[in-house]
Amino acid sequence: MRRHRTIAVVVAATAVAVTSAVPTVARAAEPLHRQTMQLDCAGLGTVEIVAPASPHDSWGVAQLIGGGHLVPVSFEHRVYDDTAGVTLFDGTVTHSPAHSRQATITCSSSQQAELGEVVPPDFVWPDGVAPSDTVTISFIATAVPEP
Repeated sequence: MRRHRTIAVVVAATAVAVTSAVPTVARAAEPLHRQTMQLDCAGLGTVEIVAPASPHDSWGVAQLIGGGHLVPVSFEHRVYDDTAGVTLFDGTVTHSPAHSRQATITCSSSQQAELGEVVPPDFVWPDGVAPSDTVTISFIATAVPEP
């Protein structure tokens, strides 16, 4: 159980790193408690959004730069060890079923990192996994697109 809790901490930390490390266009200061990021969205291509920066406000609506909004329905965080060929974490959280009858799209972002650089010091290393392993950290959101 401790391993899963530790990996969940890693995912939370790396989700912020993924969204923060995605290249963005330089602009004036961002709105308070919001962050700008790029996502690849099915049917929309690569989009730039302004979204809540706090994990406590993750269900807030994201604004599409250029017009429109994305209302979040679910978030998936995945950490895959490319070197060892194993999934270290794959978890999904969903919002209420209020959007179950509305059309949704999937948006994602990912980055690679060296595992030893993104885990906490007390990380419990699974068999066959090493600090030097390359991992792909993915963030996948399902959302209702709105004008």
